[in-house]
Amino acid sequence: MLTAEKQTLRKPLELSTDLARVKVRELTPADSEAYFELVKQNAAELHEGGLNLDLLYKSADDISQHLAGGVERHMGIWVNGKLGGGVDLYPTVDPNRLEISYWRDKSLEGHGIAK
Repeated sequence: MLTAEKQTLRKPLELSTDLARVKVRELTPADSEAYFELVKQNAAELHEGGLNLDLLYKSADDISQHLAGGVERHMGIWVNGKLGGGVDLYPTVDPNRLEISYWRDKSLEGHGIAK
């Protein structure tokens, strides 16, 4: 299990994309407040997609604790340096496969962020 202390000691994983303005970076406990606000703003759209993140996370502290532990990876979609969504990677029974889910802020729809 990755504790909050251990997570802050290693550099978060960052991925580049075909779009210079878009980065995908592992979320850290320091991102919890921004992620929580984004989840609250997009709750209705997330529910339509089957993601009930607002029910899972009741506060930024809930998010911080979730990011500090577990085997899944939680990434943020950063657009022009601002958090604009999330990508989650979950292990499956097959150790060579991952389940991937993503979502983006409703204001980013139609901007070529997720194709």
